[in-house]
Amino acid sequence: MIEGTLPRERENQLLDYLSVFFLCVFLVFSSLNFPFTSLLFLIAAVVLRLFAILHEVLDWRILAPGGAMLLWVTVGLLYTPDFSEGVRFLLRLLLCLLMGYMATRSRAYMRLLIQALFASSLLVLASVYWQLLLPDATVALYEHIMRPNAYDAVMNAHKYFEKRPAGICGYTSTTGYLLAVLSGMAFVRTLSRLRERHFSRALLYGAVFVLSLTGIMLVSKRSLFLATIAICVLFLLFYYTRRAGQRVAMIVALVTGIAALLLVMHHSNTLSAFFDRLTNIENDYYSSGRLDIYPRTWALFLQNPLLGRGSGSFIKLYGDLYGHLGGGAHNIYLQLLCENGVPGLLLIGGFLATNLVSAIRALRRDRKNDLLCFSVYGQLVFLFYGFFGNPLYDEILLCVYCLLAFIPYLREEPDHA
Repeated sequence: MIEGTLPRERENQLLDYLSVFFLCVFLVFSSLNFPFTSLLFLIAAVVLRLFAILHEVLDWRILAPGGAMLLWVTVGLLYTPDFSEGVRFLLRLLLCLLMGYMATRSRAYMRLLIQALFASSLLVLASVYWQLLLPDATVALYEHIMRPNAYDAVMNAHKYFEKRPAGICGYTSTTGYLLAVLSGMAFVRTLSRLRERHFSRALLYGAVFVLSLTGIMLVSKRSLFLATIAICVLFLLFYYTRRAGQRVAMIVALVTGIAALLLVMHHSNTLSAFFDRLTNIENDYYSSGRLDIYPRTWALFLQNPLLGRGSGSFIKLYGDLYGHLGGGAHNIYLQLLCENGVPGLLLIGGFLATNLVSAIRALRRDRKNDLLCFSVYGQLVFLFYGFFGNPLYDEILLCVYCLLAFIPYLREEPDHA
């Protein structure tokens, strides 16, 4: 593991001093009967002490940006109008970061997680096709396992989700993101097997890639579909081979396949809904309300651009002004500006950028490492989807991101797990 810039004892000592300081402030504010403020300093003291304990596993490349991000979100709880939602956001960040950090302790554990993620995404993919082919059986299964009318409550809770299969997740964003991750993993493994001349396995993973890409179309997630295609082309250009002829041939094959899929979509009753959503973005129905949400979110941000309106405040603020909003701003960067201001966007964006740069640098040194390819691909999908969805505010998507993003920080000592 790479050492920090300071001796480890001094780093831990600094964290302990800060933790004790915040604990003293907690005691003072608590005795003065400021319950919420004192709770924030207690959370900060616990987090800093936890970082000191975890420092045997981590290095400052992830500890510093992650800690700064959590600290700013904690400060945002001081003035948020929705304290409970802000605490949920903070805990969501903390738990997902800890899960990713812990996974760096063991390469064997990380490999097991990647295999489990691949298998889970395959199950989600199978459930999408099951729902598409046997909708009545899907309804019966949900009602048998959960309760009557569970299918309508989970699958069709919003008008935009009508006639769009979401599988066992019940939510198209979660399903679409998992299928996008599965597409990338299958694509990378296809390239690896082609490089190793294992053509039968390459054909198998290629089939998974086509099925998962078609699954994204069935779920009708336009941004994830476009992100998957663009990132696959980038991988072909930069990481598969140094031979220009092979790169051009594979890109032509990929583009030809995509064109064939689009042609099938245009003439298929099942996929025509996705084709309509892909070509009618100016329509409010097909934009899922984003044409109104984006300018309103920007206006909320301009009311306090420095500090923002407080962690977790967006849904309440938007609801008070414009009516109830089921999800977030459909753009994590705009929502971060609104809630945590310009410093919050810079700190959280810096954390995301640090992870991506670390993964790209590691991949440049080892182009044949599938785990590093998964890391770069998963991060790029997350960042791209952040322009049109709410992945930072969804614990499933955020947890998957952390697991993939922290792969470059795996310990370098021999693993006996």
